[in-house]
Amino acid sequence: MGKNDKIKGFFDEYAEDFDTLYTDDKRKSFINRVLRASFYRRFELAFKDVRSLEGGFTVLDVGTGTGRYLSLFAPKAKRMVGIDLSGNMIEMAKVRAKGDGYLGRLELIVGDFRRERFETNFDIVSGFGYFDYITDPSPHFRKMIELSTGLVLASFPKRWHVLTLQRKIRYAISRCPIRHYTVREILEYSGVNDHAQVEIVDIGREYYVRIRASS
Repeated sequence: MGKNDKIKGFFDEYAEDFDTLYTDDKRKSFINRVLRASFYRRFELAFKDVRSLEGGFTVLDVGTGTGRYLSLFAPKAKRMVGIDLSGNMIEMAKVRAKGDGYLGRLELIVGDFRRERFETNFDIVSGFGYFDYITDPSPHFRKMIELSTGLVLASFPKRWHVLTLQRKIRYAISRCPIRHYTVREILEYSGVNDHAQVEIVDIGREYYVRIRASS
């Protein structure tokens, strides 16, 4: 079984449980907010970034999962594309988009981002919780940057953190590949020569990354 198949299988099974990370259930929310504080912090930062943008933009959300980040972009976006290896995740994203009324502005793709061909560029390209599972991140990251005409938003799990080891063990048991990063690696993998364009925010066990397209 290839690595993509392992990731796809993991998230096909994990789709519903993954979506409950955003739950309002007080007990689950408290546990998650203690152990996954950076998970919520990146969602808050993405919300602030989207709120500061002018409306009418286009979005490509890589590793879109159940579409939670699409729901942040939806109020201001004129067109969105979400891609994910997991068909179960995509089905949940479709249900959410239909319920929230933006399915008509959304295209959902079950597939491998690296191999998918896109006919247009996008104002915003995002990849939250995506690089956790990429064994060769550079071509993925550079493709995201090449496809963006305005802004790239992404998250990268931190290599050196107190929770890193337990996460590696947990994913090893589930036989799902997992990867962690240093700031130096993020800059290297981006391929961006002017690092002033790259903003890396330490949010606990992750880095929140913004890259603005060069003018």
